[in-house]
Amino acid sequence: MKIIIFGIGFGSFLVSIAYFLGIFDVTHLCIKPLHLGVVLGGMIFGLGFVFPFFRKDKMSFQDWLCQTRVILKSTSSKL
Repeated sequence: MKIIIFGIGFGSFLVSIAYFLGIFDVTHLCIKPLHLGVVLGGMIFGLGFVFPFFRKDKMSFQDWLCQTRVILKSTSSKL
């Protein structure tokens, strides 16, 4: 998540520097209208990633986090 936020911020910084130096014209940027299908599709896509963690016949999300922490602790102690 930190990498994504850093990438967005760094890109914005580069665009603003290019604008102030006259390399880039801001009129080329436009914000397109928001469509309901994009929002619903994003929600379905996100639920598809989250749903397997909460199924009864599989590992719960909390169990997965605990197992991941144990694996990370055991690998970091070997370093």
